[in-house]
Amino acid sequence: TNEAVPIWVSDYVLAGYGTGAIMAVPAHDSRDYAFAKHFGLEIRPLIEGCDVSEESFDAKEGIMTNSPQEAALEGGLVLNGLTVKEAITKTKQYIKDTGLGRVKVNYRLRDAIFSRQRYWGEPFPVYYKDGMPQMIDEDSLPLKLPNVDKYLPTETGEPPLGNATCWAWDTANKKVVENDTIDNVTIFPLELYTMPGFAGSSAYYLRYMDSTNNDCLVSPHAINYWQSVDLYVGGTEHATGHLIYSRFWNKFLYDIGVSVTEEPFKKLINQGMIQGRSNFVYRIKNTNTFVSLNKKD
Repeated sequence: TNEAVPIWVSDYVLAGYGTGAIMAVPAHDSRDYAFAKHFGLEIRPLIEGCDVSEESFDAKEGIMTNSPQEAALEGGLVLNGLTVKEAITKTKQYIKDTGLGRVKVNYRLRDAIFSRQRYWGEPFPVYYKDGMPQMIDEDSLPLKLPNVDKYLPTETGEPPLGNATCWAWDTANKKVVENDTIDNVTIFPLELYTMPGFAGSSAYYLRYMDSTNNDCLVSPHAINYWQSVDLYVGGTEHATGHLIYSRFWNKFLYDIGVSVTEEPFKKLINQGMIQGRSNFVYRIKNTNTFVSLNKKD
């Protein structure tokens, strides 16, 4: 439209992410909507039939609207009547044709979520001496998870391994011992954090090929027979999460000669999202009696 766009500084746009600047669209992004409401900025809907009186319309589908027709007379861009996908394609071409910019693909690897701790994650072979991490010798591996009574984080916020009573490292005898024997001379506390679920599952497909092999991750014979995964079934979020981590691991394993295929998965299919209404049942407090929603007080 050739309209001037005001520049605002906000705390939810990170300087180190992308270019450090975004084009805010209050009608169609919840954070932009809240920002615009707070500062009294215009909220202009761009998709036909959407109601933004109470909240933003975040769906990425619909028919475009509110492109002033007179903008075309001034060399601007009119997107009315196009689908969102068509409008994006036309906008990119317009920017390129007018010399305003060019199309560029940005790649980003999201960090695995270590903060979401699970008991069954792979434990780090690390103990602490005078507050400093020390590695357990390779000949003492693998470090196996201890038995615990509770698999949830502790009441003080420690990971699930904080519930373990036998989770200390005896450096003299090179074995795990009871916590009450810690003397910080030869026996030290072990690391409580585990690897996130994304980690171990990044190589599961290789381990499944040779699950009883105690000498290596997978034997050359097994991996040459099975090679890679024919079909991966998972939600769309896997494409920018688990699949990226697993592919990263496979690239490394391929480089060192463990994996024989450069790509771990031949095909991805999204099984779709359940669109039906969710049904909940409730448990009557301090009993094992369950009731439906319409009987809930």
